[in-house]
Amino acid sequence: MKSPHAESKVVRWTRKNFPGDTEIIANCTASLASKLAALGFDEKEKCAEGLSTQVNSQYFERIGDGYLYYINIIFDKWGPLKFQVNFAAKEGHEPYKWIRAGSLSRDKKEDMSSRWWGASWMNLSKEKAFLKAWTTLEENIMAIVAFLLHGQTGALIADLRLD
Repeated sequence: MKSPHAESKVVRWTRKNFPGDTEIIANCTASLASKLAALGFDEKEKCAEGLSTQVNSQYFERIGDGYLYYINIIFDKWGPLKFQVNFAAKEGHEPYKWIRAGSLSRDKKEDMSSRWWGASWMNLSKEKAFLKAWTTLEENIMAIVAFLLHGQTGALIADLRLD
């Protein structure tokens, strides 16, 4: 488990590439990490399967009851005030067979345009748009966990069919 005082990989990436956005990303990702830690998810830089996580992502894992659950927030490589949220449940042992996968989606569609949240190029206040989208993410954490544990979909949960 990471030290609670360690700077996350995505904050280091933001500081290096988009220094003006570091404070907002650091505050939001710390808030999310705290909420997910209370639900048993640990922030990781390497997933249980041994793979490194993306440098522009915040990745959380929870292992229990024979399953591996993950939530991955991927920030846009052209600017971190835009992100997508993907999550999945897998068997908790090799070969980590997929059980279900989903994403936070504005219209429950699987296409990529529905899965990007935050500031677009046309927003005059990119920070305001990002914070609104981040609030939507935090408000849907319990719906994401319900999907991971039981397969329940919600208003913004797109079930990415694996069959």
